[in-house]
Amino acid sequence: MGLISPEPLSLTMRRAAPLDFQDFLYRLNVVPIAIPSLRERAADIPILVEYFIARFGKKMGKEFQAIEKRTLKILQEYDWPGNVRELQNVIERAVTLSDSEVFTVDEAWLKRGPSEDRNSSQMQCYMSWRWYSACL
Repeated sequence: MGLISPEPLSLTMRRAAPLDFQDFLYRLNVVPIAIPSLRERAADIPILVEYFIARFGKKMGKEFQAIEKRTLKILQEYDWPGNVRELQNVIERAVTLSDSEVFTVDEAWLKRGPSEDRNSSQMQCYMSWRWYSACL
């Protein structure tokens, strides 16, 4: 059995990739659009929750008759450091695990304050970025 390893990138490719990416970012910045974070748009949360429930409910063949009021309150009071993507993941998990016609979210799924899990995932992301950068 042989050892499989990625082929090293040429020096030309290493230098070209970051410049191309910078050029891409520059082009995206032609018309900047400021979108406030989800924590600043708590009034949008019920609309997003209904949308995600319908989307994932249809995908999984589930239909909900109501959303628990306490669940909406919890979701609106949460800071959403992961923004809409985090809300989407929480709703998808709740729809997947639900066996009721009333939609609820387990408050334990929402991380409150700094935690080991969050720090660990940040470190993993940083290490992945470092590995990716070293490949360029």
